[in-house]
Amino acid sequence: MNNLDMPIAEWNDEQLDVLKKWLTEMLQTEVVTLTFTKVDGTERVMKATLSGEHIPVVVTEGDTPKASKTPNKDVLSVYDVEAQGWRSLRWRSLKQIQFTLGAEDENQKDETV
Repeated sequence: MNNLDMPIAEWNDEQLDVLKKWLTEMLQTEVVTLTFTKVDGTERVMKATLSGEHIPVVVTEGDTPKASKTPNKDVLSVYDVEAQGWRSLRWRSLKQIQFTLGAEDENQKDETV
């Protein structure tokens, strides 16, 4: 059985670290469709990104810098392009990752992990 045959929830920490690095790099340049199980047990499909090209910059009068929180290594924070807001999910709740390879045209190929 390889990584793709078992749920991510069952991967060891080393395997999960490889996924985190790869997916974070992918999200920095692309919109990726993520399927995951929410805390309440329901399944959610979200078009997510970390690419500045897809995230609007919003500055409102009176904004003040907020103290940085210590990042939670078990949680992935992404921008949901359809809901137009930041969302978080647990790494081990991921069920499916979909993305498009190459330029968007009639020959595009969807890949699912």
